[in-house]
Amino acid sequence: MIRADSARLPDWGGVHMQKELIVAIGGGLASALLCFGVFTGAGSGMLFAYLAPLPIFLAGLSSGFRSVTIGVLTGMVVIAAISGLVPVIKYAALIAAPTWLACRYILMTQTGKNGSTIWYPIGDALSRLCAYGGLLLILAALWVSGEGGLVGVIQENMDKAFTAQNIFKPAAERRELIELVSPYIPATIFMTWLLMITINLTLAQTILVKSGKNLRPTPTYSALYAPEWLYWAFVGAGVLVLIGAGSSETIEYVGRNLALIFAAPFFFIGLGTVHVLVRQTKRPGTMLAAFYVFIITVDWASAVVAGIGFFEQWVELRTRYSAPPPDENKDEEEE
Repeated sequence: MIRADSARLPDWGGVHMQKELIVAIGGGLASALLCFGVFTGAGSGMLFAYLAPLPIFLAGLSSGFRSVTIGVLTGMVVIAAISGLVPVIKYAALIAAPTWLACRYILMTQTGKNGSTIWYPIGDALSRLCAYGGLLLILAALWVSGEGGLVGVIQENMDKAFTAQNIFKPAAERRELIELVSPYIPATIFMTWLLMITINLTLAQTILVKSGKNLRPTPTYSALYAPEWLYWAFVGAGVLVLIGAGSSETIEYVGRNLALIFAAPFFFIGLGTVHVLVRQTKRPGTMLAAFYVFIITVDWASAVVAGIGFFEQWVELRTRYSAPPPDENKDEEEE
């Protein structure tokens, strides 16, 4: 596996330093302001908060890792000054830290034997974000105390939220829904969070490529691979489920959600594999549309895609079918 040594950073001397500093601080300030509505309770605040990583990604992916550090620190200072300690902790955990972590590895490079620049694998960076999400889940489980542990706290908060919004007024219906959904709430929240980070990262790279200011070339997402340690982490989460099944509801709960979190990169690998296979068909656009309808409408479809991604390392469908399909018209002419 490639080990990254250093990130390509801009020259921070003189006027250039001032320009990059302004961009970095501006990115952090914009990120904090996009989160302001959430911390003040504004109804539309969540929509803007989803874009909070974008300004920092734009600064970092165009200027270097130091800009990311300045940007996230600026955002934290602004949030702390406006909203206080609790909001800045939430901002640091959900926006600043993952944005910093993603850029940390995405901008790292290694020099190849022929002097070429080798960029840190995007699959490793994605897997590290999953490890970070898993760490947050474990810390939450250790932090929470009281009856029922983490499971009980989540169910209690869901019940309060549904009651406050007058959702499912009959207590029996409300309890049935909570028991159905709560086993997967941490993983569901993580998937939403990871999708937010990924969309902002991809959008920032697209904007910078079009303006010619990107530091890293756009990676080939369909060629995504997961590091070996992620497979062991996934197996370890499964072991936790087995251990907790007979002894601790909290351990089983954490293990189940950790398994889903660590399966996220395999899902993206599976998507890339399906894209490669669909490109071999006569109507790839139609096939892809049907595939995504299948993903959205069928409950177990995501598990199948993640399974494809998990075994891709050994099956290597992308390698076998990445060549363009034969020209049927040419074959007919030769006959």
